[in-house]
Amino acid sequence: WVGSLLLGTGSTVEGTAAFRAGNEKKDWVIGATGSNTKGDYRYTEPVSGQTRNRDHNDSAGGGILAKHRWHLEGGGSFEVLDFFSHGDRTNPGRIDIPTRDHESDTFNLLGLKLHAPELISEHDGVFAKAAGAYSRTATRTGYQPDSTDSRTLGHFVQAGYMRRDDHTTFTVAVENEYDYLRNDDGMFNRNLFGANTTFALQFGAFRLVPTLRQNVSSLFPSSTDLNFTASVAPDSQSEFAISYGRQHLYPSMIAATGFKNSGFNVLANPDLRVQSDSIVQATYSRNEKKYALYLTFFYDSILNRTTFLSVTTTEGKFVNVPEVVVVGGQVDVQWYIVDPFVVRGSSTVTRACNRSTGREMPYKPRIEGFASMSYSPLKWFAVTAQEQFMTKRFYTESSTQTLAPFAQTHLRFDFDVGVGVAFLKASNVLDAGAFENPGFPYPGRSFWIGYTTGRGGI
Repeated sequence: WVGSLLLGTGSTVEGTAAFRAGNEKKDWVIGATGSNTKGDYRYTEPVSGQTRNRDHNDSAGGGILAKHRWHLEGGGSFEVLDFFSHGDRTNPGRIDIPTRDHESDTFNLLGLKLHAPELISEHDGVFAKAAGAYSRTATRTGYQPDSTDSRTLGHFVQAGYMRRDDHTTFTVAVENEYDYLRNDDGMFNRNLFGANTTFALQFGAFRLVPTLRQNVSSLFPSSTDLNFTASVAPDSQSEFAISYGRQHLYPSMIAATGFKNSGFNVLANPDLRVQSDSIVQATYSRNEKKYALYLTFFYDSILNRTTFLSVTTTEGKFVNVPEVVVVGGQVDVQWYIVDPFVVRGSSTVTRACNRSTGREMPYKPRIEGFASMSYSPLKWFAVTAQEQFMTKRFYTESSTQTLAPFAQTHLRFDFDVGVGVAFLKASNVLDAGAFENPGFPYPGRSFWIGYTTGRGGI
């Protein structure tokens, strides 16, 4: 048995439980999760500094997961999975334009997966996936006689062939993805076919992986994706890699058809075009007994970047920006200073600009990340402090209106109890105030207590 229980601010109760069993021929798992919260929380108004309450933010829901897996010869497997969830929630909307929307969501996924690397011969095998999903979202606005009801039905099917030997791995696959959406504005559907192949070549410390994919869409022009990755591992602790990729991202159906949520209307834009990314990336990783380091640098040139823009305080839409350039880097560090102390940190520096105007893109902070320190003076006890930070973000295309930078401090205390870990957690200890999006504040100081059968993080 595995499980967890969490109690906290806003009369919140969350729980999960799962049971796993099996043998050398098969295994299975069945689990359930549920949550209920009044959802009210206090926050600090960023401009005035006053402390206020955020009411009417309640939610309740749950889900059930069941999976059965049969083990096949040659390291293969066949899996069947089903997941069902339902939830009801109230969203108060912007603090300056309260709406108190009620939303009901239902989701069900049924999936099959086959992995048989030696079905044909010692070096030849097949793989396949199939999944079908249904979802329904119904909303009702509290202060207006307005409601929406949308249903989505879709499937994903993939089948492929693989071949492996001492130095190479070759795969080829075909797939189909279909989505059907019915809402108050009509019926929409999208059909996407794809074929991809990967050839991995490895000699000693050197590895080369080219990938090619062809996309055929019922709504948009066909496209070809490609990627090349070359890596070298001079020793068992480090690796250098460089890659180039060109990929195409098709607009989502809700971006093209629009939707309503929490009193905010996303306007339809049927003229959205396919986004094209050309990405160059270089990475370096090093793992030692006392530390681990991961560095990455990237340059991304994007044509027809799909971006969300606010039109009014209650309306927005997805649009294409003709050309965007994103340049940046990321560093991840884990340092074991002395036996009871562990320092972890991650920071991303990004510059995303609209090339035609020279202005920065909205909702993309220049710097974001976290830093944490864990101290375990006893085998059964640990304390962790974490600082999460983000610089200012623009939220309009004119790069004039910004969301202020913010930093939050979190504390967590873990105690080994029985077969699991009991914990106490304080989030946003210093009660920092900031907006996640215009009109939507981050929660203020909150307290949590829980128990889990596995040690967790912040």
